[in-house]
Amino acid sequence: RFTGKSHAKKMIPFQVLPTVRQVRGKELLIGIEFVAYKEKKTPFVPSKVNFEIVSSAFEKGLLVMPGWPG
Repeated sequence: RFTGKSHAKKMIPFQVLPTVRQVRGKELLIGIEFVAYKEKKTPFVPSKVNFEIVSSAFEKGLLVMPGWPG
């Protein structure tokens, strides 16, 4: 059975990626914070990275919405 909690748990392994600072969520809403440098919490330049992530996800059938400031 698919639930929001089981879905969120499946996203936790993404936190080991060097560009993922944090994964958080509630039910079916999941937030993934991408950063250029995890240790310094340096953000990416929003326009380029947001476009790449959103476009790639959409091509695979996943609808995503970039957060602020993107």
